[in-house]
Amino acid sequence: MRSPSNRLTIQTASTVALRGSGFPVKPEMSLGRCIFRSTVLYLVGTTSITGETANWCWTVIGGLLSFSAHQDYEIWKIKKRIGYTHADRSNRSHASGGVSIDSVNVTIDFINERFRSFLVRMLGVMSRLSATSLKPSAHKGGHRAVTTMRGHWYIACRSGQLQRRPLARIVLGEPLVLFRMKDGRVGALADRCVHRNMALSRGTISADGLACAYHGWTYDSSGACIKVPAACNGCTTNGGQPRVRSYLVCEKQGVVWIYLPGDSEIPEGEPLDFPFHGHARWQYWFMERVFEGDAFNCAENFLDCPHTNHVHQGLFRTDKTRENQVEITSGRDWVQAEFLNEQRMDTLLGRILCPKGARMRHTDRFTLPYTTRVDYRVHEGRHFIVMSQCTPIDEYHTRVFTYMAFCFDGWAPLIRLLYRPFAHRVLDQDVDIIRQQTEDIRRYGPQRFMFHTSDAIAREMRSLLSGQSLQGQSPRTKDIRF
Repeated sequence: MRSPSNRLTIQTASTVALRGSGFPVKPEMSLGRCIFRSTVLYLVGTTSITGETANWCWTVIGGLLSFSAHQDYEIWKIKKRIGYTHADRSNRSHASGGVSIDSVNVTIDFINERFRSFLVRMLGVMSRLSATSLKPSAHKGGHRAVTTMRGHWYIACRSGQLQRRPLARIVLGEPLVLFRMKDGRVGALADRCVHRNMALSRGTISADGLACAYHGWTYDSSGACIKVPAACNGCTTNGGQPRVRSYLVCEKQGVVWIYLPGDSEIPEGEPLDFPFHGHARWQYWFMERVFEGDAFNCAENFLDCPHTNHVHQGLFRTDKTRENQVEITSGRDWVQAEFLNEQRMDTLLGRILCPKGARMRHTDRFTLPYTTRVDYRVHEGRHFIVMSQCTPIDEYHTRVFTYMAFCFDGWAPLIRLLYRPFAHRVLDQDVDIIRQQTEDIRRYGPQRFMFHTSDAIAREMRSLLSGQSLQGQSPRTKDIRF
């Protein structure tokens, strides 16, 4: 028979099990309080989880509660039958109703041990679940999560947005601050002062650099702290010169690009160019929107033709569909669809864009990380380009910079009066449909997309984002109605 010091009471069993899983419990905490706290903590931890993961958590919590209630009931029946009290726990010579207290203690210990073992197993399951299912996966719905797509250039802002104040931005989940020095150079730093962690975007731009709003610590574009106003002996510390993390930036063609390093601190090349930017015969401008959706869903929307019959009905296309043959080509980091027999769209835009009887060449192209380009070309003098660069903010928000450019037989300035409000209207419709899609995805759980031949190049886009190269694949054709 085990000694009292080796016996594990209900409270101690719960304490050991819960402490082993990281729960803040006290030795004197009752079983009910232990179970209640564990339930509340796991419910709080799963409030934003849906689908199979939430079902697992509810099942485990339900198992803990039902088992604890059952073992409490079994112990209560034994105690009631023999008139057992808590004081009798230490009175090993007492007997009631012909049943020795020692045998009762052994029975209770056995039940407690069963519960301890069950509780540890259940908490182990929940711990493993927390370490896997409850954490964001590096792969989301078949492709890498947007916040892991590092090692690429992203547009952080338009040049005109960097004026006398610093600008806060979030790129791939990282809070950044962008600012223009007095000499015109652009800096990009982590938006956090090393001194007291104040956001540097709250500060001011001085002749020396970016000054924190709290104590005036000032940083140059490399992230080095060059001024501590309260210091008598310079700004160095025992650890050397304070600095915040800086990022490579490249300003060209009216936008500021930022490079977030991945495996390499040095980018493979410069950011892409916007075609015909600065050409005299071309009209061009940028549109900026924040989409409530991840970068893949935004990019796929921009290259998806069938949705235009529904979302943009009457503006872009009508509900009348035609069969179109598509040729798909691809490379290491890109995929393109060329629509070989597309006819003029039966809308006002279509009649303006393409004269009756003329042949229009339509191509859709996706390039890593999240750049899309759509071309409608009738001939050299009539050509429309829509190019979008998606900058992920986080898993559910994307900042999209859309470059609109076109030439139109010498009539471009006049056509712009009609085309520009049309483009804004179409983009706003996409913002709205992506928001609705994201709301439904978050309501029902993880993305479970089905890819169909009518999706054009969505499957290939997904493959590229999962790290696969499409280089060497032969051109292929298929038919799509839109």
